[in-house]
Amino acid sequence: MQFRPMKNWFQSFKYLLVDFASALLAWLYFYKSSSDNLNLDIFKDLSLNPYYTPIEVALVWVFIYAISSFYIDVLHKSRIRELFVMLLLSFMGVIVIFFVFLINNQWVGMHLSVYRILMYYWLIHFNISVLAKMILMSISKHQIRNRHIYFNTLLIGANIKAKKILDELETKNIYLGLKFIGFLNV
Repeated sequence: MQFRPMKNWFQSFKYLLVDFASALLAWLYFYKSSSDNLNLDIFKDLSLNPYYTPIEVALVWVFIYAISSFYIDVLHKSRIRELFVMLLLSFMGVIVIFFVFLINNQWVGMHLSVYRILMYYWLIHFNISVLAKMILMSISKHQIRNRHIYFNTLLIGANIKAKKILDELETKNIYLGLKFIGFLNV
């Protein structure tokens, strides 16, 4: 079996593209279904361009994720931790999107409608984004486990103990994606 070295920038770019696509899809679904599901036509009085606004919203989401360090060291992230981070970050991001794109003076006094809109968009965005991110993270973990993606590792230690550690890591901990490229005897 031939190993391929990991390309960090390419992995981060895949996550960025998935986040952009999921944010775009979530906004388009919200845009199309909000009048049916909320009994509100929230977009009729807003001057949102139906062609540019979805792209702008997706770019805002990618910016929010980027400043939150979502695209750094993407292959060492825990799926459970990412779920909880996405829960909080998507809630804060929905509020940002609301104030940037949706706030309108006619909604003063319509608190229930605003809360419903925020909750509806949050549910759509969170579900689509988490599903997309979990699928991509599972694919990445599978590639690590199958050694299509690996991490070059140098083992430092004494002769017998180092050999024991090497054997243990290669047999029992294959999910770590370690490829031993050398040994340094101390």
